[in-house]
Amino acid sequence: MLSVRSKLALHFSGEIEHPIEDFLEEYKELADNCRLSNLQKVETIMQYVDCSQHHIWQSLPGYANHNWDNFHNDLCKEYVSPSAENQFSRQKLVEFANKYA
Repeated sequence: MLSVRSKLALHFSGEIEHPIEDFLEEYKELADNCRLSNLQKVETIMQYVDCSQHHIWQSLPGYANHNWDNFHNDLCKEYVSPSAENQFSRQKLVEFANKYA
């Protein structure tokens, strides 16, 4: 895996303009190339995620169970793509709260 200090390292900020699906696809490809187990994928991914997002990620059932497939699905549900019908998503609420806290 790339060092988190590398300029080439993946990073997920949690910002809406950076889709979670793109990040997860790149991470999975890198993790598979490094032959990480599903357990290691769940443990290692946190190094590439902005600290402001850790509490969200660690609260998901897939993280607690160290189940990569469930964790991946949990993340895709948590970070929904902005659209007219889900413009008031949990992600946007968290961003708003963090911005004005």
